[in-house]
Amino acid sequence: MDNRKEKLSESILRLHKRKGTLYIPDIEAEVINFTCLDLLQNNKTEIFDHMNYAQIYSNIAKELFKEYDDSHCAAAQMSVIQNMEWPGMRDFLKEYYQKNHGISISL
Repeated sequence: MDNRKEKLSESILRLHKRKGTLYIPDIEAEVINFTCLDLLQNNKTEIFDHMNYAQIYSNIAKELFKEYDDSHCAAAQMSVIQNMEWPGMRDFLKEYYQKNHGISISL
């Protein structure tokens, strides 16, 4: 889990450098999108994996940000499951990371 914590922290830091101030909705979106990206990059297609990854990354965000609470964790977990079912998620993530992080991702 330490590697995941490091990667999510780096992603949030990169977002912070580009946006300046981050608010809870920014963190929520980052947790959801980062989780989906990790799932897609690792070819995880089972709903169990989606739930597991979402729980792991939500708990990491909860450790990093005191304002990110159980309600945010639950919402992120539901969003990840829904987003992973969306056929347009790959294209969305490519656009999200280009726009918000200034990086190109391959999926």
